[in-house]
Amino acid sequence: MYNKGIIKKERKKENMNKLDITSSEFKNLDKWEKYALIYLNGVNAVDLYNTWDNVDHHTKIIYSEDFYNTIFKNSANVSDFITMEANYAKSNDGKKPTQDHFQVARIAIRALMEYNRPLLLDTEKFLDVCKTLRTVVRVTSDQNNEVKYSWKKKQIQIKELAIDKYDSYTWLNGLGRKVNTKQFPLKHLFYDWYTEFEKNNLNLIIA
Repeated sequence: MYNKGIIKKERKKENMNKLDITSSEFKNLDKWEKYALIYLNGVNAVDLYNTWDNVDHHTKIIYSEDFYNTIFKNSANVSDFITMEANYAKSNDGKKPTQDHFQVARIAIRALMEYNRPLLLDTEKFLDVCKTLRTVVRVTSDQNNEVKYSWKKKQIQIKELAIDKYDSYTWLNGLGRKVNTKQFPLKHLFYDWYTEFEKNNLNLIIA
């Protein structure tokens, strides 16, 4: 867990510099990378690394929503994996599968701030996290509703660990073959700090 008593750290020099959105390097980036860098630049501009614990609840929600838009509003990284039911509906009924982000950005940013805040100080690692969070699997609409977090009055409640939600489905790989495992084939992509946050906030309203 992030040490709340830690002395303020000096940011890496690269993060102290303003983001040059007019540079050719920035202009040549993918859209999702631009979103991620602009978000990170804004976070560091107000020194959330050191001030997050003193930020009020509604402001934390704003940053969570902004991070959600950073990830969700851009094109997803579609994995090869699809549930057997989604594949059947696609092949036989012409139903388009639902793209499901198995690690949710709203949860991820809260987990990051609580358990892996130094990621804010490393641009490349932060971008790697954003890239991973863009990864989706294909499921049916009903399955997507099954794995969604509980929402009450626009507040999220964690009722089951995301790392366990997908184990009950039968998965097919990109060749249409059944995956020979009883576990979710992308379970290894779950961040430990993401799961730790969920464990410590199970059945609690967090955002």
